[in-house]
Amino acid sequence: MPGGGKRIFVGAKTPTEAGQNLARNTVLLKIKSLPALPGQAIALKAFDVDDATDESADAGGVIDSNGRLGDDNFADYLATPKTGVFVASGLASHTATLDANGEALVEFRVGMQPGNNYRIAVTPFPTASNLNVLQVNNPAGPMHVTADAQQPPEFNGDISPLLTVWRKLHIEVDSMAAPPTSGPNANYVTGVADAVRTDRPQSSQSVVFTRQLPTSDRNQYQNGRIEIAGTSYPVLSSATPLPHEFPYHSFVVQGTIPGNVVHQPFKLYDDDGRLAAELGLPSLPMDGFSGQIVNGKALALTPGETVPGIKSAFSPAFILVVDANQMGINPRRTIPFSANRDLFDVLLEGVFDDAKDIGDSESFWAHTVTMGYQPAEHEDLDPHAEAPLVGVTAETPGTWHAHGFSVIYTETIRDTAYEGGIPASYQPANHFDLEQRYYRLLFGTIAHETGHAPGRNWENTDHNEQGLMQKGGNSITIPFTPQTLLRFRLSTSWRNGQP
Repeated sequence: MPGGGKRIFVGAKTPTEAGQNLARNTVLLKIKSLPALPGQAIALKAFDVDDATDESADAGGVIDSNGRLGDDNFADYLATPKTGVFVASGLASHTATLDANGEALVEFRVGMQPGNNYRIAVTPFPTASNLNVLQVNNPAGPMHVTADAQQPPEFNGDISPLLTVWRKLHIEVDSMAAPPTSGPNANYVTGVADAVRTDRPQSSQSVVFTRQLPTSDRNQYQNGRIEIAGTSYPVLSSATPLPHEFPYHSFVVQGTIPGNVVHQPFKLYDDDGRLAAELGLPSLPMDGFSGQIVNGKALALTPGETVPGIKSAFSPAFILVVDANQMGINPRRTIPFSANRDLFDVLLEGVFDDAKDIGDSESFWAHTVTMGYQPAEHEDLDPHAEAPLVGVTAETPGTWHAHGFSVIYTETIRDTAYEGGIPASYQPANHFDLEQRYYRLLFGTIAHETGHAPGRNWENTDHNEQGLMQKGGNSITIPFTPQTLLRFRLSTSWRNGQP
């Protein structure tokens, strides 16, 4: 866990509390003297100590720009002082009196930005103390308060463990419904076999010709299947005619198709879902897969190995990703299935946010991830020569204000993950490679798209941060860079930028 010490999760616990503007950024300090000193006056002082980001994860001091010095907490929307404040005094210092048991309870208010951190010094010698000599701006000097549990030996009091602010990011997972088996949205096309040639182009192969097929790309149906006369045949390649050419679509299939199927109807499927059942991959609807998206997925074909969920990517920014579906606060979770939904459906707030229940605010960070199927046909990797689109986050062009949801194209992710696998990865002995690549890309894409929301940046500006934000998504095993983590930590809500 980055930071160490104690954590305080600030912000509202529910969307209802968010509507009441509950910040929940107050911690109750308990001071106890040993032996008990009933009636003793004590003095307290708060310090903004050095940022707790690991220097090895912050090359060049992008996040912690002042090195080992303190006074580096980030500003929040409540204008909380960097040191935090004691509620009773409204200041960074406070006096209290121990009760009959030698104890005192004191309220202390922290800022709202993740990673802000504090230590509280206390002394029972208010008038003869060196409390005011404690400092955070000279690491080599005396009385330096560090960002851990160390005690300056010269101080005649005690300093609390480190207290670090964390934020919860509530992820709502919505999903398209399962593909229907019939009707206009069924995930296949129909036609009639106008002619069949057997043992072409090779023995035990056949070519099916048809004129009754919608326009398609060359090899769009490669690795798919054709169902005709009650039998399914693997499609090895497909071709579509140009307007001036012989007016037949053709499909080379594995197997010998009998000649009596001429003039019979067929169903033609592309390679969608290839090997998904064999690998045990999740299918739409995927709102019930939210726990694995957040926490990770144990691989069925590689015992003992787990692909980390998106929670792992955000924790270096002191952000805990929470599965909002498990909280039961998003009763609407599915939208109708569509084989291809293009980018404009996202940018113009089409169907993809129709089931969105949870709004983002300064006190309740939230983001919706909608699991779709494929983008527009020219970006769905059918055929494989296309440049795929695996996800997109809705923002207003120009202002780049996020709309609070991202779309994940699960079938295109499967197609993309399978490309570039190890040699012979489609052989059963190597299916473990496909399974691992799929989950790494799926979770990496979700983290990448979720990461676009804060900051009000053009997507290419975010891509320039590199790491997990580089263009096209990436594996969940690649971390966010310090530039991205800083953008997260400066944002006042998941849809906004700095205060």
